[in-house]
Amino acid sequence: MLLKKTVSAEGQIEITLNGQELDLELSRLLTGTTGEEEKGIFNGENSAYFEFGDFRNRIIFQSFLDFCWQFEDIYEVIQTRVDQVRAWVQDCRDSGGEGEISTNDVD
Repeated sequence: MLLKKTVSAEGQIEITLNGQELDLELSRLLTGTTGEEEKGIFNGENSAYFEFGDFRNRIIFQSFLDFCWQFEDIYEVIQTRVDQVRAWVQDCRDSGGEGEISTNDVD
């Protein structure tokens, strides 16, 4: 997906991903989550709340996000956030399993 930052002659910033505005739907598509708060990975703060089915987690990011930064810095922060949230979703998926419970000591 192509991340693009444009700055108009009036100094207005527009950031898009494949021509789409950065919103919750796009954040969910990139991360695989089922719910997020505010703007998800596009939140300017250094943390955001995410859901994956029954799982809920506030993920602390390495950095704040400011769209006035140079493009390379914005790109790096967003890519790192995508990777971090995808890893959490994968951990949720990997948390299943089965095992025998011993009943030897039960009367």
